[in-house]
Amino acid sequence: MNKSFLAQRYAKALCSLVPEDKLEDIREELRVLGRLVRESHDFYSMLNNETLKLGVRQRLLDVVLKKLEPPEVLFKFFHLLLRHGRMSLVKEIVEQYDHEADRRLGRMRGEFLAPIEVPKEDVQVLENRLKELLGADVILSQRQDKTLIGGFVVRIGDWLFDATIDAELLNAKDLISGVLDSGHNESSLVLSSRS
Repeated sequence: MNKSFLAQRYAKALCSLVPEDKLEDIREELRVLGRLVRESHDFYSMLNNETLKLGVRQRLLDVVLKKLEPPEVLFKFFHLLLRHGRMSLVKEIVEQYDHEADRRLGRMRGEFLAPIEVPKEDVQVLENRLKELLGADVILSQRQDKTLIGGFVVRIGDWLFDATIDAELLNAKDLISGVLDSGHNESSLVLSSRS
């Protein structure tokens, strides 16, 4: 079965167990636990080592979880993942939980790219306009892209809005090319622009 599909199923199941007002808290706790599992190579290896008895791996998980004191739902969830041999999906589950929690909260996350750092207030104005347009709260993470000449790009899922100078130049080139292809020659284009 596809890893992404399995991770999505587990993430949806976890979201369904969490009250809406706790989705954000669980998101943060899940990220912390997910990072711990992924970044501690020895811990990750032991949890996924099927030559160790399940009881031994469960006790190891218990020791770590009891020190971190996650909410009960995550304590049980990580034990479920361990019992079903799904600890290797933790990274994908965290990502899918983000998507599912955002969907349930009526949010969309995206990326704002610009050649310079844009003040947060300006990004918030854009988020508010996108909220009106898309009918959902929009949260943009900002990233500098110095390859852009000017303007900005917004990506939200499959949706892309390109307001860069690069895009404007390309549009102008296509427009001029279309005019020239339609039978007008360059001199008539110049003459018509002077009239």
